[in-house]
Amino acid sequence: MKLTAQLKLEPSEQQAGVLLQTMHAANAAANFVSGIAWDTCQFQQYSLHHACYYSVRSQFGLSAQATVRVIAKVADAYKLDRRTRRIFHCVSCNFSGLADHIAAGNIARRAVVNLPHVSIAQITV
Repeated sequence: MKLTAQLKLEPSEQQAGVLLQTMHAANAAANFVSGIAWDTCQFQQYSLHHACYYSVRSQFGLSAQATVRVIAKVADAYKLDRRTRRIFHCVSCNFSGLADHIAAGNIARRAVVNLPHVSIAQITV
């Protein structure tokens, strides 16, 4: 017997902002992977994974699971039609921003999150 439960996420404002940033980063990463797939004519998930996994992780700050899902999403998009380059954007706000801007925001956000016990006054340059 298979049971299915429907859940509705009700994140706080801060959590919703982080989720939206992650979605934007994932879509920017998908555009990056799509560009690699288009330029190299590598449309299979396995070849895309080997071609861009580490660069996506470092440039966009995505987790391993999110990176693998982004690569799979791009490979799946090219299964139907390889004659047109795919562009990924946010459905709710139609955002498809610059990859460097998104990555910089993610790095800055994570830098603060990864230093929870250190105040700004304690950090010396």
